[in-house]
Amino acid sequence: RSLLESPIGRLPIWCESASDRGGVMVGDRPDTDLALARVLGWPFGLVLTGVSSDGSQSGADMVAADLRSLVPELLARAGSNVGGGVRR
Repeated sequence: RSLLESPIGRLPIWCESASDRGGVMVGDRPDTDLALARVLGWPFGLVLTGVSSDGSQSGADMVAADLRSLVPELLARAGSNVGGGVRR
C-alpha cells in the first residue's frame, strides 16, 4: 500500500490503469522495481546494471546482464522465437 501512497500525485491512478493493460516491469533495483511489478501484477525483469550484481535471490522472473540481453527473453515471452542470454 505504501507504493500507492507515493508523493507523486498521479502514481495511484497510473498503477490502477497500467495494471489493467498488463506488461512487464524492467529495472535494476529489486527492492523498489520488483515491488512495483508485484503491485501491478506484472512479471519483473532484473538487469544487473545497477545496485544488483547477482539476481539469484532477487525474486525476479527474469535476470539479465543488461537491457540488451533481456530484450530477446521479453520478445520470446511475447510470442517471438528469439532466444537470449537470460536466466529464469
